[in-house]
Amino acid sequence: MAPRRAEQKPSGRGEPDDGPPDPVPVTGRFLLAGIDAVLPRLTPPAPPTPQLVEDLRAALARTAACGETCQVAAAADDVRLATTLLLAGSTDEACQALRHARTALIDRPDTHR
Repeated sequence: MAPRRAEQKPSGRGEPDDGPPDPVPVTGRFLLAGIDAVLPRLTPPAPPTPQLVEDLRAALARTAACGETCQVAAAADDVRLATTLLLAGSTDEACQALRHARTALIDRPDTHR
């Protein structure tokens, strides 16, 4: 019988435990992740897909579920505007709204921990 190798403790997320989680999460992290997932997929000439709108709506829902919408209200408004613009086929304006939201989230003081 071969000797057993020391196993890494799972973190519950299917990945090795690299240490304790950040005890103070960054406000708006789900909204920022949604924006960062959608923006690269909005490159012309590919038209926006309904999935992109759903991804942005999911990011808004996760932000709301965490009770953070009021803390990132301007960025959330920009993301809502972007979803409306995408549905209307205004990809360039939607990208501009998403970039504005991303800048607002990145410039928050609690983003740089």
